[in-house]
Amino acid sequence: MTTHAMKNWIAAAALLVVAGWMPTAGAAAATAAAPAEAAEPAADDLQVNQAASLDDLLRLVEQRRVVESKENAAREQRFINDKAQQAKMLANAIATARRRGTKLALLFVDLDR
Repeated sequence: MTTHAMKNWIAAAALLVVAGWMPTAGAAAATAAAPAEAAEPAADDLQVNQAASLDDLLRLVEQRRVVESKENAAREQRFINDKAQQAKMLANAIATARRRGTKLALLFVDLDR
């Protein structure tokens, strides 16, 4: 493979990654002949950008990386918040069960007399 062909292949592969399309082993040959307009976005906010050069492609990839990094940070924060909320709910449920168990034990002792 020539250097020019390699650069073209890398640029095409990077465009697919930026577009959110990851090929499977069997899909590569089938989708090579399909028109680009037939591809549907994976997410509602997905936008396919055409790069005029490798520098433009690099800029697009870096921009997408920043966006994904922010999305991941927000997702991680939601996970941490949800985990803390679930821990509080579990602690409350355990405390309630213990109080109820204590009440039932006292009732049992009273009835046993």
